[in-house]
This record gives sequence, C-alpha cells and structure tokens, in this order.
Amino acid sequence: MLVFVGVVLLALNLRTAVAAISPIVDLISAELTLDPVALGVLGATPPLAFAASGLIGPMVVRRVGLERALVLAIIVMVAGHLGRALAGSTLILVTATIITLLGVGVANVLLPPIVKRYFPTRVGAVTAVYATVMSVGATIPALIAVPVAEGAGWRVSLGVWFASAIVVAIPWVISLLGRHDQTHDAAA
Repeated sequence: MLVFVGVVLLALNLRTAVAAISPIVDLISAELTLDPVALGVLGATPPLAFAASGLIGPMVVRRVGLERALVLAIIVMVAGHLGRALAGSTLILVTATIITLLGVGVANVLLPPIVKRYFPTRVGAVTAVYATVMSVGATIPALIAVPVAEGAGWRVSLGVWFASAIVVAIPWVISLLGRHDQTHDAAA
C-alpha cells in the first residue's frame, strides 16, 4: 500500500515543474528580467531534460538499484524546486529548472519498472491510475500558480512544488528504509 501511495504522489508531481512557470512568467520576469533567450531555454528544457533522463535513468539504476535511483531522482526534484523558488538570477532559475526537470524525467522513466516490480498482476490498472493522476498534476499548477503568485509572490508559487516534492519523498524513503531493514535482517 505504501508503494501505491508513493506511485500516486509521484505521478501527481511529475508535471508540476513544467506547468508551474508559464502562467507566472510575467511576474518572474518583472523581477529577474527574463530575456527571449532565457524564455527560449526555459521552453526547450522539458523535452531536452526528459530525453536526457531516458539515458541517465538506466545508468543510475545499474549503479544503485531501482528504488534508490527513484529516491535520488526525487531528491534532485526537491533540490531543483527549492532552487527555482529561491532563484536570485535568471541563470539560477534556468539551472534549477534543468535540475528539477532532470529529476522529474528520471522519476518518469523509473515509474513503469517500479509498477512492474510491485504490481506485476495489476500493471494496467496501476498504470491507468498514475497516468490519470499525472494529468491532474499537470492541471493543478495552471489553476493555482497565478492566484498564489499574486497573493504571496512568484517564489511561493514555485515553492509550493518544493513542499509537494518533499511529501512525495516520504513513502519512498520509508519503503527504502524498510527494504534495507529486511535485507539487513535476512543477512544476519
């Protein structure tokens, strides 16, 4: 059950980084002066980061294992979201966006093998659930970004996804620690 909750929470967060900036780009630009090049880089980053993640994800899995690779991807997401919320310059915002999207992309690549490992007899049903939840996750930032940014500032609007990504990490860290304890007990 914990892994299912982790899958759902992760799916909810896999599109927030992409959808959170565009509604508030004018508010961000008023402070950081996003020029056309920066806007172009921000726009091109999602597909490039997702493509790179398709190469990076399997390499990380081979080194540290599937669950640890997923937790590392979530940690990268958290760090990137925090960097975006605290960005004091366009360069930091763009760099943090790249970091965030690499974490998101790797997590996206690792989610199907996680589903196959933990839900081998319900792959279709669990995949349908997480695909649906991903769509919801792509919609929420577009709905709340502007009201939050107008009420509390664009940094808070982006920082919401930092907090959300931390929540995503909780079931995966608990699951990973439980697996470590089981492995440790089996070895003793």
